[in-house]
Parts: sequence; C-alpha cells; structure tokens
Amino acid sequence: MQLFSSFGNSIANPPYYKNLKALSKGKAIGYAFFLAFLMTASAAVINYYEKNGFKNFVESFKKEAPDFVLEKGELKVEGKQPLRFDTEEGPVIIDTTGQTPVTALDDLDSGVLILKDQFIHKRNKFKTEHVNLKEIPIRVDKQAVIGWFPSLYALITFFSYFAHVFYVFFAALLVSLTGLLIKLFKKAPLSFGDLYKLSIYTLTTSFLVWLVLRFFSIHIPLVVWILISTFILAKAIQVISEDNPPRSEDPALSP
Repeated sequence: MQLFSSFGNSIANPPYYKNLKALSKGKAIGYAFFLAFLMTASAAVINYYEKNGFKNFVESFKKEAPDFVLEKGELKVEGKQPLRFDTEEGPVIIDTTGQTPVTALDDLDSGVLILKDQFIHKRNKFKTEHVNLKEIPIRVDKQAVIGWFPSLYALITFFSYFAHVFYVFFAALLVSLTGLLIKLFKKAPLSFGDLYKLSIYTLTTSFLVWLVLRFFSIHIPLVVWILISTFILAKAIQVISEDNPPRSEDPALSP
C-alpha cells in the first residue's frame, strides 16, 4: 500500500525523496491525514497508560473521590467536609455543608470551589466562572461519572485528531518556507508546491523521534520537529539538485 511504503521510505532516507516528488499533491495530503492519525493513536495510548495518565486518573477517582449525588440542583457529598485537594492549577475545595463561604477563593490566584448549589472556577485573578447547579436538570452520581469516562476519553481523542491534522499542515508549512531558502542556494528545480509536499513526508522522522521520547515522558516542542524535518528536507533538496544540475550557458551563444 502506498501509504505504508511512503512511511517506511521517508524515514531519514533523502534519496527516496526523488520518488516522493513524483507523487501527486493529493497523495501527499492523504499522507498528512494518515500521519495525523498515527499521532493521535499513539498519543491516545501513551496518555492513557503513562504514569500520570488517564487510566491512573480514573483509578484514583474511584478510590479517592467521595460518594456524591447531584439531584434537583443540589449536591450532596458523603464524608467529612470541607475536602481540599491541591493541584498545579490551585486547590480544589468541596464543601456542601455551608461551612465554606463563597468568597473562599478571593485571596487565591486560582482554584475550584464546589458548594451545595454552585461550582466556582477561578482561572486567574481576572477571570472567574460560576455555574449554578440548579441549571443542571439531570441526576448525577459517582458511578454515573465513572461510566462516562470511556466515552469522554474517546471524545477527547476524536477532537485531538483534528488538532493533529492542523499540526501536521502547519509544521509542513514552516519546514517548506525554510526549504525555499535552501532551494535557492542549491538552485534545485523545485516549486513551493513540491517543497510543501516533501515537507509533509519529512515529518515522519520527527514523529518517530517524538514517539520514542514520549515513552520516556520527554516532550519535544514544535521547533524540534521543524529542525529535524528541515535537516531531512535539506538533504533531499541536495539529492534532487545533484540529479538536476543547473544548465550552464553555452559559450558559443554568448555575445
């Protein structure tokens, strides 16, 4: 199959880019969607099973979250309250007994306050969101929330695919713009469309580097993707320019 052939041969293999150049732009676009799918699937698996991943979050929620029920706009939580959980985004305070005032977050930079009849999320000093629980007409309890988690993760994964599609096309654009400078220097017979098409395939190597590092919980920024792919593209441009050297002017035709 062409997709898998392109995937295997585009990995740090500049000479093969002569063949990729001959492929249609439509196939390159299809490959971009394919690469985005691989990124999404890989990220979904890693984010689920890694140390602080979604699976551990669900298990922690099952064990540590108190039993609760939201019914007719009123939240009831079992156990001693108030409850406080400290997170990187600020504390999460739960109190349905009325002991904690609505102003509990006023002196904090950020945090979450869950009361009997409202949910308050202070994102920063300038933005605070309020949700009136009486506006929620359905009955919700702990077991229902646990049952929603698989569907929620599937939904997150679905929407992340479109984010990865954008990421691939945007990264390819940045690589191809850098490739324009290399093409001018090498005097290679490549249009911008050719460069953009080849840039999509160069992202294969960047993806594999990202994948390996993610297994060690190392995240690489977009700039690293660009540098790796630009290096591959530069080598590919060199190969193509060597196979198609610029024509020298015939001395006999010179004035």
